Amino acid sequence: MNQNKMKSLSVNQELTIQELFNLISSKTSYDFFYSSQLEELNEKVYIDIENASVSQILDIAFNNLSIEYTIKGNDILIRKKETSLLSQNKIKVTGVVYDDLGTPLPGVNIIVKDSNIGVTTDFDGVFTINVYPTDVLLFSYMGFQTETIPVNNKTCLEINLKPDTNVLNEVIISGVASGTSRKKMSVSVAKLNSEVLEKAPQTSVSSSLQSKIPGVTVNSFSGSPGGSSNIVLRGSTSISGGNSPMILVDGVIMGGSLADINVDDVESIEVVKGAAASSLYGSQAANGVIVVTSKRGKNLEDGKTTVTIRNELGFQRVANLLDLSTSHHYRLDPTWLETDTYTKYQFVNYPDDYVSGWDPRITGNRVEKDDHYQDMPYRVNNDLQKEMFTDGTYITNYIGVGHKSGKTNLYTSFENNKSEGVVIETGGYQRQSFRLNIDHAISKKLNLSASNNYIRTDNDYLGGGTSAFFEVASTEPDVDLFQKNVDGQEYNFYPNQWNTQFANPLYDLWKKESTAEKSRFLGSYDVNYKMNNVISFKASYAFELEHFNNKILSPKTTISDLLPNYIDPNADPLEVDYADPITVAYTGGALSKRNYKALNESFRFTINFKKTWGELDFNGKLSYLNEDSHFESVTTNGTSFVLNDFPIFDNFDPETIDATDYTRDIRAQNYFAIASFVFKDRYILDGLFRRDGSSLFGENERWQNYFRVSGAYRITKDLQIPGVQELKIRGAYGTSGLRPGFGDKDETFSLNDGIATKNTLGNKNLKPSRSAELEVGIEASFLKKLRLEATYSNTKVTDQYLLAPLASHAGGFPYQNVNAGELESKTFEAVLDAQIISNEKFSWNAAITFDRTRQKITKLTIPEYRTGPRNTFRIKEGETFGTMYGVDFVRTLEQMEQQLPEGDDINNYSVNRDGVVVLTSDIGTVDEKPFVLTDESGAELVHKIGDINPDFNLGLNTSFSYKNISAYMLWQWKQGGDLYNHTAQYLVRDNRLGIIDQIHTKPENKKTVNYYQALYDADAINGFWVEDATYVKLNEASLYYTLNKKSKGFNVDYIEEIKIGVIGRNLWTITDYTGYDPQVGSDGFLFDDFGYPNFRNYSISVQIKF
Repeated sequence: MNQNKMKSLSVNQELTIQELFNLISSKTSYDFFYSSQLEELNEKVYIDIENASVSQILDIAFNNLSIEYTIKGNDILIRKKETSLLSQNKIKVTGVVYDDLGTPLPGVNIIVKDSNIGVTTDFDGVFTINVYPTDVLLFSYMGFQTETIPVNNKTCLEINLKPDTNVLNEVIISGVASGTSRKKMSVSVAKLNSEVLEKAPQTSVSSSLQSKIPGVTVNSFSGSPGGSSNIVLRGSTSISGGNSPMILVDGVIMGGSLADINVDDVESIEVVKGAAASSLYGSQAANGVIVVTSKRGKNLEDGKTTVTIRNELGFQRVANLLDLSTSHHYRLDPTWLETDTYTKYQFVNYPDDYVSGWDPRITGNRVEKDDHYQDMPYRVNNDLQKEMFTDGTYITNYIGVGHKSGKTNLYTSFENNKSEGVVIETGGYQRQSFRLNIDHAISKKLNLSASNNYIRTDNDYLGGGTSAFFEVASTEPDVDLFQKNVDGQEYNFYPNQWNTQFANPLYDLWKKESTAEKSRFLGSYDVNYKMNNVISFKASYAFELEHFNNKILSPKTTISDLLPNYIDPNADPLEVDYADPITVAYTGGALSKRNYKALNESFRFTINFKKTWGELDFNGKLSYLNEDSHFESVTTNGTSFVLNDFPIFDNFDPETIDATDYTRDIRAQNYFAIASFVFKDRYILDGLFRRDGSSLFGENERWQNYFRVSGAYRITKDLQIPGVQELKIRGAYGTSGLRPGFGDKDETFSLNDGIATKNTLGNKNLKPSRSAELEVGIEASFLKKLRLEATYSNTKVTDQYLLAPLASHAGGFPYQNVNAGELESKTFEAVLDAQIISNEKFSWNAAITFDRTRQKITKLTIPEYRTGPRNTFRIKEGETFGTMYGVDFVRTLEQMEQQLPEGDDINNYSVNRDGVVVLTSDIGTVDEKPFVLTDESGAELVHKIGDINPDFNLGLNTSFSYKNISAYMLWQWKQGGDLYNHTAQYLVRDNRLGIIDQIHTKPENKKTVNYYQALYDADAINGFWVEDATYVKLNEASLYYTLNKKSKGFNVDYIEEIKIGVIGRNLWTITDYTGYDPQVGSDGFLFDDFGYPNFRNYSISVQIKF
């Protein structure tokens, strides 16, 4: 018997209907279902009754009100009484309202537009209403978007409400037994819907995650068009590198990156950040999981077709230029102003017809000024960076078609995307993507689903690689990069007479070819069989097939050097009579091709369980997963073409051709079970167990176990808190893993000319790294406008697989891969969503994300070592992961006093304007130089000089709409974290960095080039070149004007909506960092070394929906 029926209550007070509902819920286990738009909720009633049933209390309260109730079990459905009688011209409309998963929704409020006529769906989501054939119905339900549906003389309707992305009611499908409402989640899973992604569509899915989800770090370490971003979730989990999360797209386990996935096709992105939530995915998931779901046609009305056409056209522009010197430190000829194409130096003899560039007839050398100040002007001062960078074209053309007909729905799309980038003589990146998703219900019990995505990409990279950025910054500005070579080729190979170690940066871009063609096919196919209301089965097959072709070509006539065109080395160049003073040497050409094919397949069979016993809901899943991955590649190189203009391997001497091939096969089998229990809609308990076996594990560690236990409690189900609609606490503990690389467990050798050299000793005991995470969190929805989620996690990743050096007697193998370290991370993250204003004319929404991670190497059983670019980062037990080690200059007098030469006086020293200690008497002279910190023995002190980890990350996205106008901005603030600026350090070597320029410096403050060469410190890793990487960025912004059926005067047949706007990406950066962009790095480390700079993107977008 229902205990609520026996429950008697006493009420003696005046209160609103809403307060009465809360009172009854707090004293009984009844739950109320009603529309938040009911006007009667704020009506006050006075009730004075003792020991009454809930029905008696409601009867008194609803007297004289236009609402009624129905009690079914522990649920009370509140609905508005139908206030109109059936008219002779009205029709009866019957229908069912579902959520996005096809579950009927009780208590949906249905109102005839511009009237007070309304009804509410029953417990099965069914409604009946009498309306005129031309009426329009409004369907509203808490947690879902309001739908506007014209009756159009229809008597039967089927409505699917879409979740509102700004509340706790959205459904999560990742890391759980089945689709679960967010308010019933016991682990942290973040979700982005298409509504958010489409506000300023990014060029790739990976770029779309930045600053929208706490705990997610996205770094575009290369601004190269089509380049992939480095994604890290809640800090690093691997000491040896490889911190990218596992990626699934429509069930396909991706081997490639997200850079090629079209954002316009995406319905949602779910991010499973920690080991507790990602335990379901086992030995590949310690880095977290990103689950991408593409659009389908299932939410359409039967017989309806929708067409979306979006075109975007814009341009790309480099965001920032390096500060380079515009002066030199050499003596000028007294007549230097009489030339206008080059700088004339004293003691140098020039031919009468000299214009620019390297010329062997020039004799003599430049002579440095006695004061060594770089404050002399060039006669010509070209901005070479602006000459190499250009505005590139950006284009997106997209068409998506959705259709539903009876038991079949489909979604198909085509996208063309072109991103030229910002460097001349390169074509950039181009992508074509075709998608076809189909769902078909064979019967009520059997459903088929297919997802297909073909992607073709073409990359035209920088000819000669990124050396162009180094060369353009290192070349003195008084040169003509566009002067032709003597053989007629473009871009004079040596534009600078005085430094022929730098070729013209534009020459390789023009002459050499570096291209890549890639095709990918992603397919996933599901068969779903629902045996009954408790048990269902699902069989899935998914694959990713990728073909890649890369070509690097230097034609036969590629210039290698320019030489004097005379025979006698003792002749005076100015007296030699020859038509052309320069002869050209050629490389003979080279060709390199790399081709690979990758096929990743998976088969999954799942049994799903769903059952309710009284007030206990149960969801469970048993699953088997088989994975098979095959990779093969061939790389062929040849040098010195026989004939010109035939870039094929048959055009080489066979002796100059070499080829290598590589094959890799990986297999895995996985079993897992997950169960979820929800009692009284408030007590939540989840548990899972997974067992993984992989060919990557050592023979003695072939199978590994993973698990999770998690729980949550919805406090507001038992305790009514004024102003708080939902309050939940949750906790979870779980494990997941990281698989070693292919060959890590095996003995490996290098083969050269048939001779084998031992590399690594095999390890039968090698096992995957194991991540164990404790996660606790709180989620709240309050004041009907705000949603807060805060999470703390502590993650320990043990059994780090690292390359360990071996003693020479270990069978002749110098190294072995072993499990030898532990990395611990602690993360706090939070998100606050606010619906600040929402009415018919104006709305304003905002969301703030915050995260902070601390990570430390807590155990290391092999000798400490250095890694990363130029071995800048130290791996050491007890040290923060991401710590830079190097030498540094003496920064304080206290430090100087510790290493003061015997007999010297500290009063002879002072700290100069650059913050380093120098001899006071040397300031401003050629003898001024910094002192390197030393240890007690007098050796240079190698110590901690920087830490890449930021103090915190904060994101702010906000959107406004007023009538037909909408605006959106996404801001990112990264506070702290250090970045090594090797670009600046190396430019000092060649006296090209802007800080060396003294032309506008007061005489008493000038520094010599000798002083700056001392700061260069022979290119040693030095703390002087560590900079603060703090920045604030406006990452995304858009402004739209929309016309649709709601707009006055807009009534165009077949057109549902026209949306016109402007979009900006990477628009503005506020930072003290002196390089191109503080968002740079290599292999996950913050290290700036002449990379492709990030650029801005400005575009106009036009979207039409039919």
